[in-house]
Amino acid sequence: MYELKQTKDLTYFAPPGWRGVLCAFTTRRGGVSKGPFATLNLGRSCGDDRAAVDQNWRLVLDSLGLEGLPRAAAWQVHGTKVARIEDLPGDYHLYRDTDALITDRKGIVLSTLYADCVPLVFYDPWNRAIGMAHAGWRGTRARIGPITLAAMGQAFGTKPSGCLVGIGPSIGPCCYSVGPEVAEEFAPLDVVHSREGKLFVDLSRANQRLLMREGVPPENIQASEICTSCRQDLFFSHRGSGGKTGRMASIMVLL
Repeated sequence: MYELKQTKDLTYFAPPGWRGVLCAFTTRRGGVSKGPFATLNLGRSCGDDRAAVDQNWRLVLDSLGLEGLPRAAAWQVHGTKVARIEDLPGDYHLYRDTDALITDRKGIVLSTLYADCVPLVFYDPWNRAIGMAHAGWRGTRARIGPITLAAMGQAFGTKPSGCLVGIGPSIGPCCYSVGPEVAEEFAPLDVVHSREGKLFVDLSRANQRLLMREGVPPENIQASEICTSCRQDLFFSHRGSGGKTGRMASIMVLL
């Protein structure tokens, strides 16, 4: 079960029991943004006031004790590009056309954004490496999770059997209705459900099954199983809001 934590002014979720790494899935609570972005919007490209977003990021980093550390962020395009982070060109760098980040360097903050899509985080305690990926339905279909895991294997020697995986809050099968063409893509994973004449996909479970096929033990995968669309008091939801909303962040740093 994921833990809801409170640090200073920040409310966030974290996979339990991970040591040697800080991992946080932010909520929408605690920031200064207004309107549909209230209150802790961390996305700069969704229409919010830039000064408010910058202040929100300062609040998050300060609350987590990460202020002043270099940060790597992904400009997500629902693709499969993985960026290996070694030495950053400055205190902050945005990796364009990228949906996954990996590193074995201590003290570099990794971040991706989400508002219904599935945030994946990877921790290899044996080789001291971390990674994260943004998995919407396109990324999930394209196997961004296994691709990120394979990149960690090639770069750091990560083995699926020894890797811990966290799956953060995302839209659940209760709310994620899709058309028949998308449902057909996920039918082989047995994650499509029919209800009242509509088709629904369980994206979190789809990512779990793809990773288990790569050799990640089921007991190594921790899923939050919280629906962002159902809990708009806690989370931004692109689907639930009709598209006008903010973004949460998944944040990870090797200690």
